[in-house]
Amino acid sequence: MANAEENKLHLEYSSQRFADRLFRRLPAWKQYLDYEERTEAGLLVRYLDIHVPSQNPKVPEPLNIVTMPHEVLVSWWGGWHVHFGPPLPGQEKEAYLQAALDFLDRFTSDDYVVANYYRDGTPTGSGFGYASGQQVPEKWFDSESGQVVLRSWLGGRDREVN
Repeated sequence: MANAEENKLHLEYSSQRFADRLFRRLPAWKQYLDYEERTEAGLLVRYLDIHVPSQNPKVPEPLNIVTMPHEVLVSWWGGWHVHFGPPLPGQEKEAYLQAALDFLDRFTSDDYVVANYYRDGTPTGSGFGYASGQQVPEKWFDSESGQVVLRSWLGGRDREVN
């Protein structure tokens, strides 16, 4: 992996389109710009690979944003991740880029929470959801879930239920 900013290298087309849009919205994240190189059909291709330090002191893992051919992958704490793309038939070609950007806007505003589920200390799954108002949906906490640990980007919606 190398730093794209230092080397002034170009990213794969859709990766560059996403990076340009992302850094217009979140210019401070440009310092985390990096890329991953892959050889595809005999050509060297560079995809976006960003690692933004967590803003939640309870979460040591960074927010990772990786691009792939016609896809954006966002991942964070405990293995949770979400895919955007590829475009569906009849869908505007770059709609998935906009969907990823809109998600990141809401995620970094603490509108979303990531839930990790544990039974007897063993991870059993993860998910995310929109937390409207001040309350996280109670349906996330039922007797079948075991322990549920919620974390939000800024920490304002953190919660643990046994």
